[in-house]
Amino acid sequence: MGETIFIQLVIRVVFGGICASVAQNRGRSAVAWFFIGALFACIGLVVLLVIPNLKIEQERHDRLRSENRRLRERLRKDRMVADQRHTSTQQRLGVHDTALGVDTSHAVGAPEDTGHLSEGDLPPPPPQQKPKRHWYYAVGARELGPITDAEFRTLWRDGTLDRDSLVWRKEMSGWKAIADIRGLEGRLNA
Repeated sequence: MGETIFIQLVIRVVFGGICASVAQNRGRSAVAWFFIGALFACIGLVVLLVIPNLKIEQERHDRLRSENRRLRERLRKDRMVADQRHTSTQQRLGVHDTALGVDTSHAVGAPEDTGHLSEGDLPPPPPQQKPKRHWYYAVGARELGPITDAEFRTLWRDGTLDRDSLVWRKEMSGWKAIADIRGLEGRLNA
């Protein structure tokens, strides 16, 4: 009878050691899994092998975070290049307009007549309207705004605002997360 208890004790210690070793390699507490393996033997080892490997999960999470950071930086650089190209194109078009003596900055389409238009033939420029500032947003406990729709999209694209950010405007009854406002994410991503 004493031998049986000794053999069972040895088996439990062996399973505890195996569980502790496997647990440490899987990012889990070796001490806790030693005792689980010692108490439940084979069942403890099976459970340990079935549950997710924390080291792999952490590596995946770190890799995704790094990739997101890299993509955000690349997107920011691409936007800067696009803005510079747009500015350069606008400047070149302005130089061409000046050289040709026309103003194409407000033109909707080219006139069918290829002759030169006189100053009186040009339609008046559209009235300049100030963009409406009607969005407010919260960062921590601070309320910021009002901002325009364009500024709102910029904050969204830069990652300053996300799905859980709280926003408000006069038509709303109270502060809401962006994800809770139907259709808003789609308009921001457009």
